[in-house]
Amino acid sequence: MIDRFATARAFVAVARTLNFTRAAEVLGLSVGQLSRLIAGFEEETGRRLLHRTTRRVSLTTEGRAMLSRVEALLAEADAIFSKDAMPTGELRVAASVPFFDMGITAIVSDFLAENPGVKIRYEQTAEPLDLVRRAVDVGFQEGADPAEGYIAKPLGQIESWLCASPDYLAQRGVPESLDDLADHRLVSLTGCRGAWHFVGANDPDKRVDLPVSPVFAANFSSVMLSVCLAGGGIAFQPVGATIDHVRAGRLRVVLPEWRGVPHVMNAIVADRLNLSPLVRRFLDYVAARLSEGGKEGAA
Repeated sequence: MIDRFATARAFVAVARTLNFTRAAEVLGLSVGQLSRLIAGFEEETGRRLLHRTTRRVSLTTEGRAMLSRVEALLAEADAIFSKDAMPTGELRVAASVPFFDMGITAIVSDFLAENPGVKIRYEQTAEPLDLVRRAVDVGFQEGADPAEGYIAKPLGQIESWLCASPDYLAQRGVPESLDDLADHRLVSLTGCRGAWHFVGANDPDKRVDLPVSPVFAANFSSVMLSVCLAGGGIAFQPVGATIDHVRAGRLRVVLPEWRGVPHVMNAIVADRLNLSPLVRRFLDYVAARLSEGGKEGAA
């Protein structure tokens, strides 16, 4: 069976050098092997593409027209099979609400800016992720095991810390211990069930469960963030979603010696072995960005 890609590459090499000897050297072939590939390519295409004499090689009219088409075809094939090529295509992504609150929109925006040939269709959901039913390439969720038949790829942990606005702290004072939080307005997720769970920032084995009575509770961390920025109180917030606010001075970290108990973040896929290059590139990018957020928060 004729290897059509090999014959096409042989044609391009001869067409660009107009010399069988030099083209054979470029391809690592003998002149005889190269000649057979060229003959096979002309036979397959049904066209005479080269004028060849003992002293000179030139392209026919059809050969010149064929060259640009073949080069475009080979470039596309190389892009498809190259792991380092810039990805193209549409990526369908779904994320649970906690992952959305991690600042995934900023990560997605940066990924698109760095990969202009990619389009992303993004869906946020509070329901268990069902990739097949939703026709989704990759899903993201916090903690919970994936639905039966799907595979979880750990991306890292969600680190969280206590934050408050400078105005709030100027009015109510800066707590110096976890016990001091009882005298402050606390902003919490509705699922906290009356307690916040802490670990030591520099000693993960040190754990404290603190009963709390929030003055404001919401099922979206992004809503909590808005209340916190407006001076509404002290809130647990993901490091990745708030690091820019802290750097800009819009928020201050409260009791930095404590962190929230980390939560595992998973990417959910249907088949680990058959991931497309685009999905693999996106997952690697997200994992790297989440890791950067955790390191910056620990600095």
